[in-house]
Amino acid sequence: GSDPLVRLAHGLAKATHRAGIGTIVSRELVELTGAAAAAAYVASPDVALSLAGCAGSAPADRLTSAPGLALRAFSTLAAARAEEDDLEELQRLGLQSSEAFAVPLISDGEALGSLLLTMAAEGRFRVDEAFVADIAALAASAFAAERRLALTHAEARRDALTGLANRRALDERLEEAIREAAARRREVSVAVFDLDDFKR
Repeated sequence: GSDPLVRLAHGLAKATHRAGIGTIVSRELVELTGAAAAAAYVASPDVALSLAGCAGSAPADRLTSAPGLALRAFSTLAAARAEEDDLEELQRLGLQSSEAFAVPLISDGEALGSLLLTMAAEGRFRVDEAFVADIAALAASAFAAERRLALTHAEARRDALTGLANRRALDERLEEAIREAAARRREVSVAVFDLDDFKR
């Protein structure tokens, strides 16, 4: 078999969106560490951390908000082992675990999120923290690249001076509106205004 980190890096290189990255990382964490469950959380503008993906016994519908352990790793920029209250919280969320561990996702000194791992109640959890840190570094790089790509995509559709949608954005939105109208057998109307010396 090939090096698991190389395999993970190849998988992440093919992922094009946050959920894909989160799912790949979580799945690999479960497989490579023997954890019962894993979840990847990413910082979002509207909430501190949101679920990007999970695997194993992790109930996605109950993990949409990051547990305290994942938040602690994110806010302190340091790996964190579960304390008794963390394990109780995880149990309330549907994760029966004897031990849990979270590690921050950091890229260029910026906290991007965290990874959470849990071990089944009957298991013994001795995770190789350096190995998980390597996985976190790969995940952070993938999330940072996804963020840069999304920002570049948005910037390419905005006028730098006014911040308004540019011609590329207009063309894309118009094509989309025409497709939607055709599918619904409706018409599309467009109004164009030409403002002289608008940018002065």
